[in-house]
Amino acid sequence: MKFIAILLIALLGFVSTTSASQAECDFCDVVVNYVEGFVLKNKTQSEIETELEKVCNLVSPNLKSTCDNIVMAYTETIIKLIIMKENPSTICQQIKICPQTPQPSLYEQMASFNQDKLKEIKGEVLKKASPLLGRTRESSDICSICKIVTGDVIVMVKQNKTESEIISDLDNVCKEFKVFANQCTQMVEQYVPAIIGMIESEDPQEICQQIKLCPPSNSNHNNNNNNHNFYNRPINKGRLSITKNF
Repeated sequence: MKFIAILLIALLGFVSTTSASQAECDFCDVVVNYVEGFVLKNKTQSEIETELEKVCNLVSPNLKSTCDNIVMAYTETIIKLIIMKENPSTICQQIKICPQTPQPSLYEQMASFNQDKLKEIKGEVLKKASPLLGRTRESSDICSICKIVTGDVIVMVKQNKTESEIISDLDNVCKEFKVFANQCTQMVEQYVPAIIGMIESEDPQEICQQIKLCPPSNSNHNNNNNNHNFYNRPINKGRLSITKNF
């Protein structure tokens, strides 16, 4: 509470001279930071709303209604977005309270992505590869999942989706893998940022070999028959169709 009080004092120093929409945006940022702290403490929605009402009581009367409206209308959504690991700094933009900040496409980001940085990322990925590869029995399934995930990343990058949007979409894709959903989710969390940086010059098979989730081509005798044509897979209402050959 002390942290939020400090934020509010700083906020009130200039919010009274700003427009109503800017005031809403400023309050939203405060609420998001406050909610994030309580979600980490496993507080319930009811407990969080009660604490936020106390926060709104600290502000001046002419701003209290703005604070109350944000709390009543958006607390539940903000909690869900934080639980989904959305970036707190962009949540108020996502729920349309704050204006959108233009973001460069992933292709534009990759254009300035130097080779030294790419090597650094590959090195970090290889260090993390062993936990997911400790299951020899499932290695072919993990390789198949990796190629599907990588293919989806390639298509979504071509659609100029941001990294957070790609990860969010892939979380939904992973649910369709049933028994392998946990491995898929772990793969997305650990490897997607590196995959994004590697797709400029490599195909799904090569990328999955680079990050040690698929065996080298010369040891995969069935490679040509099992490869998916990721670049031309149909898209249905923004969702990628998935073919599982395992």
